[in-house]
Amino acid sequence: MFEIGMLIVLSSVAFLCTGVYRSKKNKNRSYLKNSAKLSGSLFVIGMLLMFIFVGDAPQASEQPLKSKQSVTTTSKAKKVVKREESSTDQEQLAAEKAQAEAEIAKAEQLALETEQSEEAALKATEEAERQKDLAIAAEAERQKEARLAAEAAAAAEKEAALLAASARAEEAERVRVAAEAQAVSQEEEAQIQAAFAETEANTEMIYYAPQSGKKYHYNQSCRGLSSANSVATMSLGEAQSLGYGLCGWE
Repeated sequence: MFEIGMLIVLSSVAFLCTGVYRSKKNKNRSYLKNSAKLSGSLFVIGMLLMFIFVGDAPQASEQPLKSKQSVTTTSKAKKVVKREESSTDQEQLAAEKAQAEAEIAKAEQLALETEQSEEAALKATEEAERQKDLAIAAEAERQKEARLAAEAAAAAEKEAALLAASARAEEAERVRVAAEAQAVSQEEEAQIQAAFAETEANTEMIYYAPQSGKKYHYNQSCRGLSSANSVATMSLGEAQSLGYGLCGWE
């Protein structure tokens, strides 16, 4: 039993060293805490087994020596007793060893599960951080696309407004030119009408051409100069443009 206790104590020291190494390697103090708890449990178990063995050790007899008759017990009886005691001790030792090994296996399994759980938690944390970074990047990209779309829409709206303003300006210029042309046309028509009215009012008027000395008047069925009541001086081109012809008496 003493050997088993010693084995458990040594195992606790080994677990503690392993926990220190893993804690430094992974920079995670949880490895050291778990290993310290497990190592402490194993150390207590080992020390208890060692104390039990020491308590069961043969004590110095305080009784007086037995009689010569008890000392001279037959060799055969002694061998039987020793064999039985040896068998009992071996069974007890085997049971205690099996129990210690079971405790060690249980402790090792607990340490393994704890390590796996911590590794899984670390991986889950890293995955959560990765997903968070991806979400942040996706949101930034979405905002960028929305900003670009808004800028494109604003540019298109501005361009459409400029085109509409240009179209309105062109239409206004066209209307203005058309209005001016119409006004000129109306003015020319008014002048023509005024000249025609003046011509109608002066059908008997005779026009004198100073270059040639000839006379012209509007009436196409000219009866001679006797029907004229006035004479005005003008050029031949002016007279012809107003529809006057050469007087029949010329």
